[in-house]
Amino acid sequence: LKAEKVRVDNAEQKVTYDNATLEFYGYPVMWTPWFRHSTPDAEAESGLLTPEWRASSELGSTLKVPYYIAIEPNLDATIIPHLNTREAPMVAGEVRYLTDSGSTQLRGSITDPHKRDALGDRVPGREIRGHVDAAGNFEIDPGWNWGFAARRATDDTYLRRYRISQEDLLTSRLFAEGIDGRSFASVQGL
Repeated sequence: LKAEKVRVDNAEQKVTYDNATLEFYGYPVMWTPWFRHSTPDAEAESGLLTPEWRASSELGSTLKVPYYIAIEPNLDATIIPHLNTREAPMVAGEVRYLTDSGSTQLRGSITDPHKRDALGDRVPGREIRGHVDAAGNFEIDPGWNWGFAARRATDDTYLRRYRISQEDLLTSRLFAEGIDGRSFASVQGL
């Protein structure tokens, strides 16, 4: 990032650029008359994150434009619209929550694309597709903790098609684990 003028405001914890150009391997790819972001040591603020672009044969070109939401110091969220040229848009999101005894993370996505047959060709109609991936880990006392992982998708190809994961088997689990010196105990349901 090059700019005609750069100002660092430590009181506001902001860096401001005038007449800024984003270069990639020495070539200018984007220009803006004004650009501003937080200093590295600033508290979290809501705002746009770095966009991402990728291409695939199934979805075409995909532009992801994540938006971070700072709700509380221990609670935040990210909303990520995926704009695809060959498929319906998808919206993904993530919520993270931290407590004194542990943490919870919830991820998911949803889209309403055209229906497809077994060969992947479009057929009349639309169908809602998506996934949920929730996890939590909590301390009961210094030697014991419990947690969960709940993972579901609407169908077996959704995660691969939308480049979320290459997994073809999702496992949900509820567990309790304890460590005492050299002893370890674990109880879980899958």
